Amino acid sequence: MWIDPSQSPALFKLASEKLGGHYCHEWNHRLLTVISRSGVLAQAVFTGITPGVKCELSMWAEADHGLAGRRFARQICKSAFIDLRCKRMHAVTRESNTRTQAVLQKMGFVAEARLEAWFGDEHGLMFKMMLANCRWLNQPKYHEGNAL
Repeated sequence: MWIDPSQSPALFKLASEKLGGHYCHEWNHRLLTVISRSGVLAQAVFTGITPGVKCELSMWAEADHGLAGRRFARQICKSAFIDLRCKRMHAVTRESNTRTQAVLQKMGFVAEARLEAWFGDEHGLMFKMMLANCRWLNQPKYHEGNAL
């Protein structure tokens, strides 16, 4: 199993199909893909990127592979907090999607807000992770003006 950081149009197309959105490199979206010998197991897409400030995370994973491992969680945090230099990462899930909520909380995200009619027919829940609270990075905390 390996994590592919390439920004391949075919991988963006797969993410768009799995997540029901439209993602592409030209729109400043970033993509991580977990691949095994049997195929793609999971993807993380970063959107709403404001370098040095924030990004939004969208993910999918094959049901029998869960989050696709700690290595993937670490890489998601490295991409957001080190590569993109964000101080905040957030994710929104349907209020009824308790499985994804549990995955986000296991990664260290905390519930921040209930978003009324976010998905049209259903409310959303926003979760956040701040750089200062990220347990997945084994590097010194970010201080203004100092790179990690």
